[in-house]
Amino acid sequence: MTRTRHITLAVIIILVMAGSLPVFAKDGPEVSDFSFKFSGHFIVVSFSVSGALDRKDMKEAILSTRPVTLTFYAQMVKHRSLWKNKVVAEVIVKHLVRYDTLTKQFHVQTLLNDELTDDRVLATWEEMERYMVSVSNLKLVSVADLEPSEGSYTVRAKVHVLSNLVLWIVPWSVETSWAEKKLVAP
Repeated sequence: MTRTRHITLAVIIILVMAGSLPVFAKDGPEVSDFSFKFSGHFIVVSFSVSGALDRKDMKEAILSTRPVTLTFYAQMVKHRSLWKNKVVAEVIVKHLVRYDTLTKQFHVQTLLNDELTDDRVLATWEEMERYMVSVSNLKLVSVADLEPSEGSYTVRAKVHVLSNLVLWIVPWSVETSWAEKKLVAP
């Protein structure tokens, strides 16, 4: 191969790798209303995503009857000195919506760690949006599983909004950055 072909190949590889990274736009979706509390023997997390369904591409995708999923991630991270931080608990919630053009209704399903937990039909965009953009009282981890004497903990959350392909070959996604709060033992 010639030097020009090597350079061209390197540029293509860099563009593909850069295109596969998530997009964190300043005016894009953000985690909002992020909170956690101690409830019984569990740490319970609640949060929402703002600006996710306001996007033109999201509205078009939903109204075109294509299934659209918002994926909510909640994690408990243990901070360790002289070692890499460790994710000690993770819960993933997926809200999936399909629009039915015949009935003009939204079929919404919720999956908790890939198990169906809710299945409903909503009549209006506003009802669907209110339901889709938040999770509340999500059990993250039992306090019995935490060892505060061995390091500090952080609760964090993010939302994956959209995955797509650019030019049909380059993966591209939109997601929020992590929202984090330090865990303070009661």
